[in-house]
Amino acid sequence: MTREEHIVFCKKCTNRKFDPNQGLICRITDKKADFEDECPSFNLDEFVKETIQESQVEMPNHEFVKLLSEERKAQFRQHQDFSSAIIGGVLISILSAFIWAIVTVSTEYQIGYMAIGVGFLVGFSVRFFGAGVDQKFGIAGALLALFGCLLGNFLSQIGFVAEAEGLGYFQALQLFDWVYLPDVYIESFTIMDLLFYGFAIAAGYKFAFRDITPEEVEELKISKFIPLPLGYVYRRPALIAAFILFGLFLFKFNQGTDGEVTYKYEDGSKMSQGQYEGGKENGPWTYWYPDGKLQAEVNYEDGNPNGNWTFYDLIGNKEQESNFKNGMLDGSYITYTSGVVIVKGQYLNNREIGDWEYNYENGNVNQKGSFVRGMQSGEWKSYYDDGKLSSQGKMEEGENTGLWKYWDGSGQLLSEFNFMGENVIETLNYWSKDGEQMVTNGMGYIKEFSGDGVLITEGRVENKRKIGKWSTNYEDGSKMEEGEYINGEYLIINAWDLNSKPLVVNRNGTSEKFNTVTFELIEAGEITNGRREGLWKTYFPETGNLSVISNYKNGKADGEQSAYSEAGALLTDGEMKDGLKIGKWTWYYDDGTTESTAQMVNGKKEGSQFFYNAQGDKIKEEIYKEGAFQEETVFEN
Repeated sequence: MTREEHIVFCKKCTNRKFDPNQGLICRITDKKADFEDECPSFNLDEFVKETIQESQVEMPNHEFVKLLSEERKAQFRQHQDFSSAIIGGVLISILSAFIWAIVTVSTEYQIGYMAIGVGFLVGFSVRFFGAGVDQKFGIAGALLALFGCLLGNFLSQIGFVAEAEGLGYFQALQLFDWVYLPDVYIESFTIMDLLFYGFAIAAGYKFAFRDITPEEVEELKISKFIPLPLGYVYRRPALIAAFILFGLFLFKFNQGTDGEVTYKYEDGSKMSQGQYEGGKENGPWTYWYPDGKLQAEVNYEDGNPNGNWTFYDLIGNKEQESNFKNGMLDGSYITYTSGVVIVKGQYLNNREIGDWEYNYENGNVNQKGSFVRGMQSGEWKSYYDDGKLSSQGKMEEGENTGLWKYWDGSGQLLSEFNFMGENVIETLNYWSKDGEQMVTNGMGYIKEFSGDGVLITEGRVENKRKIGKWSTNYEDGSKMEEGEYINGEYLIINAWDLNSKPLVVNRNGTSEKFNTVTFELIEAGEITNGRREGLWKTYFPETGNLSVISNYKNGKADGEQSAYSEAGALLTDGEMKDGLKIGKWTWYYDDGTTESTAQMVNGKKEGSQFFYNAQGDKIKEEIYKEGAFQEETVFEN
């Protein structure tokens, strides 16, 4: 018989006694029990028998544990291990989630009772590995049960995708875009999930505590001997085995996907096809429209765009030709519309360089000029679609500089401005559409009319600067805004919406501007003392989708600023101070991963600007000093 089996007899015997060195021993022999089947000196202690019977009231284990005194809990804590409980619970919750996914995908049915099973498994694993009596073990069991349920739901959806796309399970898991994780839960959620998740949480909590019997408690009162938790000798080997299995899983997962992969649309037609090596796209890939027509032919190297990329429209015409090197645009870049070249230029390390040309769909030039390291520089010209000159002037680091001239469609000179920098623009000369010169050498009064002859804008120019009160009207002639230029600063006095409702009154209120064609809101924010204040939002004119969120203080951008694509993806964010960029600014890809980061000091880049590919690998470093480019390093991945 084992020592534990001997104790079961001895603790009910009147001949028992406790020895500090040996524990529970026989009063007759002064030794530990050594009998095999029965003790010849055994004499039943009726009091102990009754106490045990009275204590054997049916009660859930987690409730029984709560009734233990702090002294008893302290004794049982000698064998509890919260770290092992968490590790074991996490591993079992992941294992149970995979079991959930296998059953769900194989039956093609979401079985709610699987959640309860996850709760049981996780709760028992926390009990086995932790042997805990404190409430934190129950809380851990509940949270890990919820985690297992959520993971099981997610892995089930991955399994369905793998079957639909003809992929291996690990391939589908590795290729999943984690940006869409919230969408997975939103689309698969049902009200019944709350009920079953609740059952799982309750089970995880209930079964996470050490299984303590009344007999063990009574034994402590008599012998002070602390019984080992069930399966105690196997706890450490089981934990090691679980770690090994999980390590093998991670090794398999990190090996990546290899071989040819074909993705399909919901109707089974091919969407894309290409090779994976080590979990990354490699070599040529082909994409198709749902009707089977060719959409794109591209090339990758170690997951990064590399070589020629060509896109086609729905009728087979080329839409775009570009070249990549190490994940960056590098080489010629051309876009087309119905076979006509719309944009043509060159990239170097993801920056536009040299001469660029933008054309109308009839093939005539729309705009042309040159770039230096991604910023417009030198002379730029714009044209009307019939080829007549529209504007001409110089650019420096992407900003207008010096003298700029503007013409109407008949070739009549309309205006001449001098761009001084720091948002200072001098009005030199200004003509009406009829040829009347309204501003001469920086002096005069401007009136602008719509094509229907409605007065749109009017105000005075003195000493080449706008001055005094200016007004703007909607195209139906109703008032839009009244403001005043004081020392070059424009202050809003009054503003109205499309229905002539006052928005800003006497320099205070809410400014709202609308697209007069689509009636979409394009800008909104608070005006205080004529200046922008607090949160401002701008929107894309055609769709009304959010474009920029800014914060203003006393008329200047001050605080967090974020810009978005028309599809709603965050493009860039950072901080403004007194109208200038400061601190860390970040630019993003459409999927939310970081494209570039830079430090700004008083609106100018300072130090290193780092660039990353879609996989998060650093691909380039540019170094700036007070905004001036110094050098760059391209990293080979």
